[in-house]
Amino acid sequence: MSNSVNLRKKMPLWLVAAILIMFYEAFLVGQKMYTNYKFDRDLAALEKQVEAMDKKNQKLKIDIEYFKTEEYKEKVAREKLNKQKPGETVIVITPDNRPAEVAGVETKEKSNSEKWWLFLTNRLERN
Repeated sequence: MSNSVNLRKKMPLWLVAAILIMFYEAFLVGQKMYTNYKFDRDLAALEKQVEAMDKKNQKLKIDIEYFKTEEYKEKVAREKLNKQKPGETVIVITPDNRPAEVAGVETKEKSNSEKWWLFLTNRLERN
């Protein structure tokens, strides 16, 4: 018992309180540092997202300008609407090698002699 009484006499109460306050302050500083670290990490991620969205926005602006051009309108008219310029011939290639039906283009049936000639010269299309 005399040991604990001696310890109290050696360490004044204000010193114990000061040590506890220092530990508490160190805890608060550590907590703030961790909060700042998380904030900086989130800020960096958001800045990357902003940069990516800016790039995407620039690409979309370029695409919009391209879609307004006559070149794009002509391309779409040719591909989607099967349009052609006067004097042009449209050739449509289908995946199954069958004649494609194109507006205004009639498919010509080959005569029997033409089919034999293609067969003998090994150029006959197999169905």
